[in-house]
Amino acid sequence: MPYAQTRPHPRLQAFVAGLTSLVNRKADEATTLAEGGTLLRDLVSHDDWLPDGQALSDAHRYQQVLLYADPQHRFSV
Repeated sequence: MPYAQTRPHPRLQAFVAGLTSLVNRKADEATTLAEGGTLLRDLVSHDDWLPDGQALSDAHRYQQVLLYADPQHRFSV
């Protein structure tokens, strides 16, 4: 399964579905960035979709948390 270990919040699922649809259209770069940016703004305008354990950072080191990996390796969140 390309998602992180737990079932993602519906907002994250909607973002991934929208981004997958956008990438499937094979739009030009400007369109992809503009529409992808809108999808991302919609997602991050709410703070309820990321589990607390994944939202906490370590003050002493850089870290990333993989929330989703596209099965076709086109993008990750």
